Amino acid sequence: MLLKKLALTLVLGISGISSALAGIEDWNGVFTVQDSDGRLQTVTHTPMKVQFMFFSAGVCLHFGKGSKINGIEFKEEVNFCTNSDIPSFTNEVQKLGVIVDKSVTAGPTYPS
Repeated sequence: MLLKKLALTLVLGISGISSALAGIEDWNGVFTVQDSDGRLQTVTHTPMKVQFMFFSAGVCLHFGKGSKINGIEFKEEVNFCTNSDIPSFTNEVQKLGVIVDKSVTAGPTYPS
């Protein structure tokens, strides 16, 4: 009986740890994008924050279609989120313009 309780405690502990980390994508990336006016912009992803221009967020940065920031007009909705996988985040970055440089490093727990 004690062994069953110990096993149950272990299973619950592991599931608690994995649910606490759910939604976090373990990768780092820096994307350089050339917008339609030829300006270069940088978008950064880490497991703990995303950054674009002077904006930084611990979960998501949302830019609505038609919004304008420092001369950049968003032609469609853009969402930079820490829980995005590499392909999804790359698709969001491409909405800003042409990716001219990309440096991505998957962490040890990034799903293959």
